[in-house]
Amino acid sequence: MALLLLANIGTTCAELAGVAAGFELFGVSRYLAVPVVTIGVCVLVLGGRFHRIEHFLLALAAVFVAYIAAGFVAHPDWGQAAKGLLVPRMPLTADAIVIITATVGTTLAPWGLSFIQSYVVDKKLTVDDLRYERIDVITGSVLTGVIGLFVVITCAATLHVRGLHIDSAADAAEALAPLAGSFARSLFAIGIIGAAILASAVLPLSTAYSLCEFIGQEGALDDGFRGAPFFYGSYLIVAGYQWASSFCPACR
Repeated sequence: MALLLLANIGTTCAELAGVAAGFELFGVSRYLAVPVVTIGVCVLVLGGRFHRIEHFLLALAAVFVAYIAAGFVAHPDWGQAAKGLLVPRMPLTADAIVIITATVGTTLAPWGLSFIQSYVVDKKLTVDDLRYERIDVITGSVLTGVIGLFVVITCAATLHVRGLHIDSAADAAEALAPLAGSFARSLFAIGIIGAAILASAVLPLSTAYSLCEFIGQEGALDDGFRGAPFFYGSYLIVAGYQWASSFCPACR
């Protein structure tokens, strides 16, 4: 449990910082964007029913199509992309190992695995529903790989061929403008904002689910604050930490 909390807190620092960086690409100050998004997400999660929240998050996930669109706008060499997908190569350098480690770590995030098993309970699924849940999980896993592939293709077709160095996803979006046009930049920035908002809602939920399970208390979104004070309190604490960490200079 301690390792899960440590991993969640480490991930938390990046979520609303992504919101801040994404909105700043459109000229919106982080000091306006972060509070508005934080309050909006908290009101949605803490004041809504489970299925209403689920439908909103599914709709929000549709913004990831922006990454696919950005990939086509960048006009990559699709032959080279297919070859790289089928015959992967990796230079034996420290930077390459760090990238591989980061990719595996973010794809197999412990909070994500914990969230999947917890929301199955919150959705009140029965044994007969599990085959549909498997389809849900497999579909999400495949789409995660597809979205990641188009992020790589977009960056490879623009930033890599020009030898540009970037330190964040926001840097990548900014650098796309002179290479692939402002439309590609905007699409990439929209993807950053959507991913950050989605994670800023799900990660505190995953933490609250895990804490309740650890101490043996039931907690669900449909219980309300009075019915599950520890669950909702845990969510608010993690969401508050997200808010504070997004303004930290080290997270920018």
